[in-house]
Amino acid sequence: MAEFEFQSRGIGLETSRGCFVCAGGSELRSNLAAFVKSREDGEAIVRLFGRGTHFDYRPFEPNWLQVKVGLAKTMSRLLRDCGGSPRRTTILALS
Repeated sequence: MAEFEFQSRGIGLETSRGCFVCAGGSELRSNLAAFVKSREDGEAIVRLFGRGTHFDYRPFEPNWLQVKVGLAKTMSRLLRDCGGSPRRTTILALS
């Protein structure tokens, strides 16, 4: 079983590639930004969520590895409920 640490930064707002629940297109929407420990972990979490999620890596900030999970306006409550508290750490386990 693989485990990945997903440390929430809280809810943000930016153009995302859609909602991880209902898809949708690229537009300005709420998202959950979370720090991850490695590029490999970030890419695995993106694969786990699938749509509406991306790995945010910036070469000028190589130690700030983030996964951004987009959510449609109608589902923003779900986003708050699944980790909207800053610095909340969640362990995602894949079997």
